[in-house]
Amino acid sequence: MKSKLNLPNNINRLLLSETPLWAGWIGRCNLGSKVKSMCLSRLLNAPGLHLGPGCVVRGSKFIHFGRNVYVNVHLWMEAIATYRTQQFRPGIEIGDDVSFSEGVHITCIDRISIGRGVLFGSRVYVSDHNHGIYKGPLQSHPQEPPTQRRLGGRRCGRDRGSCVDWG
Repeated sequence: MKSKLNLPNNINRLLLSETPLWAGWIGRCNLGSKVKSMCLSRLLNAPGLHLGPGCVVRGSKFIHFGRNVYVNVHLWMEAIATYRTQQFRPGIEIGDDVSFSEGVHITCIDRISIGRGVLFGSRVYVSDHNHGIYKGPLQSHPQEPPTQRRLGGRRCGRDRGSCVDWG
């Protein structure tokens, strides 16, 4: 059976194989990812944004994406404005031409800025906070479950010299 569509050879072979359901499923997944990327690109005012399958972006009103940001799969990006009784003013800035490999996790309660042209490897974790406060009189108790602890933070960066805990 010859395909009447003008598609690349490997796609043609897949479509003409004995598993047309598999080919249809792959096509729907890729199409869904492309539609999701197009919609989010417009909603987030981020031209050229590509989000692969399994990506989660929460708190998008506190996140700014630059141009041509590419995300492979399973990104978790969250700008946390409220956690239990705590209120925050988070801000995540992603520069132009940034690429995220598989499984990158970024969470923010204050500020994270990622410059132009940064490449993240697989399974990288970036955060400006942790579950618990480990200095001062309001320290978290070790037996308190992490999900019940107050969020504490770390300020890091070029203008701060080294990381500093804060609560």
